[in-house]
Amino acid sequence: MRLIRGLAVLLIGSALLTACASTDSGADGGDGAISSSNWPAEPITYLIGFAPGGGNDRLARLQQPILQELLGQNVNIEYMEGAGGAVGWKAIADASADGYMITVSSLPQNIVQPLLPDALYTADDIKTVAIVQGSALGLVVPPDSPYTSLDELLAAARANPGTLTIGGTGSFTASNLLTLRLQELTDTSFEYVSFEGGSAQITAFLGGQVDAIVTDAGDFAAYKDEGTMLAISSEDSYFYYPDVPTFTEQGVELVQYTERGLGVAADTPDEIVAKLEEAVLAAANDESVKAAIEEQAGLTFTLGADDAAERIAEETAIYTPLVEEALEQ
Repeated sequence: MRLIRGLAVLLIGSALLTACASTDSGADGGDGAISSSNWPAEPITYLIGFAPGGGNDRLARLQQPILQELLGQNVNIEYMEGAGGAVGWKAIADASADGYMITVSSLPQNIVQPLLPDALYTADDIKTVAIVQGSALGLVVPPDSPYTSLDELLAAARANPGTLTIGGTGSFTASNLLTLRLQELTDTSFEYVSFEGGSAQITAFLGGQVDAIVTDAGDFAAYKDEGTMLAISSEDSYFYYPDVPTFTEQGVELVQYTERGLGVAADTPDEIVAKLEEAVLAAANDESVKAAIEEQAGLTFTLGADDAAERIAEETAIYTPLVEEALEQ
């Protein structure tokens, strides 16, 4: 913890230490407004839009003690489930832009959900402060599958359009989007089967209910001996599955990650965003956090706000036409 205390001095500065010296969570001034120069002057709510125990929750809990140390305030994790995380992200979009409510931002969800009919929030409602964690996705078949390579699976799909099944977790999620991209790039057609969450997907897979699944590399880590991963969507060989070839290595130019970061209401002052950015990147670089993410088959990223905005723009250009075409069908 001495290292973390040292980082607090370097990263957050004297203005933040002044704020930490006061344990009164009341506001400055008669109108209740809090100056961003004194932020944070009260505890912060870390809102998770999913049930406890998922990937977003795990990341928040890894960050929580370090953020508390660096920011000098309690960071309280709360949950608001619904609509694939959209209910929680809407709450962030509707929150006061004062930095006292933060969330785990998730890609591609925060790009794709605003494109859907009856979207609860827009792409401009949430600002991603940093992207700090991610994982690739794998295409997995059961141990007794007749398909021992990606080429064999694709050949069977071309010979029998729409008959082979790929299981995923929800519609217009990372697994669904990868399936759509795979079909587009390889001129194939699969029947996509949507399951409510990773546990239901894995149960169906182990029960032989689908021909293949697209799964997060981290979610499949505990079951990697229960199936054969034919391809992984990382750019290069994936450390946790070193013997699995990438899609690109097999002639399919498909690179895709699920990525998580820190999000706030879009109009949050730049000074507060900068303090959060420094703190969350310091947490991402903490050796214990990196080790825990690696144990979960995840990758550590350290993209600040500007780099995160560029990444989001790049992925928006990929996913927008894909989603629009799928909605027209």
